[in-house]
Amino acid sequence: MAPYLDFQYLARQNTALALGFSEPGATADLVGQALANGRVLTAFQPVAAARNHRIAFFECLARIQKPSGEVIEAGMFMPAINDTDLVTRIDCAILAKACAVLAGDPVRRLSVNISPKTLGDPRWLAILEQAVAKNPACGDLLIVEITESSVLSLTPKSLEFLYRIRQLGCSIAIDDFGAGHSSLQHLGRFRFDFLKIDGTFIRDVSRNEDHQFLIKSMVSIAQHFEMVTVAEMVGSDADRARLADYGVDCVQGYGIGKPELFPDWLRQDEGARG
Repeated sequence: MAPYLDFQYLARQNTALALGFSEPGATADLVGQALANGRVLTAFQPVAAARNHRIAFFECLARIQKPSGEVIEAGMFMPAINDTDLVTRIDCAILAKACAVLAGDPVRRLSVNISPKTLGDPRWLAILEQAVAKNPACGDLLIVEITESSVLSLTPKSLEFLYRIRQLGCSIAIDDFGAGHSSLQHLGRFRFDFLKIDGTFIRDVSRNEDHQFLIKSMVSIAQHFEMVTVAEMVGSDADRARLADYGVDCVQGYGIGKPELFPDWLRQDEGARG
């Protein structure tokens, strides 16, 4: 029998080593310090219409800044904090930033991610409720992304939480769809607005017939449930064109636009307000 492996521990260990730490706990300490000292940043990545390239919305992605000034991407620190309260504090910080941006920009749409641990947390919901109370358009312009694995574990409490988010005007997306957790019965249980197809199916899709078949199937499912489809990790014009031919609505990835901490449109908005 193979020895038992704690995969969550291994993920935290690998994250710590990647950041230059010998212990995973040091990564959590780094995140805690970033939260305490205002070094949680937001990067904005464009999501564009597959056919005409027009920007549909921007996804807000968490970053932290080390005391040295180095900026660390979410994938490098989130595995170390996913089972701690730090992940909810990060989610709250990114939501607050998104709401602040939307308050000054009545037309641009943004999306934010909410972790399974945060789903149902009153602190996160209070930030959204306060933002919508001050600016009702904020809810209409915000998309909340939950992972497919979160959908599988929806409880009556978390469903009530999602319904409250929708009452505030927000759209709700399933993120990383097809990553291995699918249970189609949940798509009818709660009517999601967006379906984001996991990037593992998107890379080189113009040359992978198996992935082409799977993407067509996912698009068909999304159309049945009246969901907008977004293909993640699109890296080339050839893949974008193929996805558009299959009926994918929107595309996201480095081939469309990289995440930016200070995109031109944000500088212009802040300049106009300042």
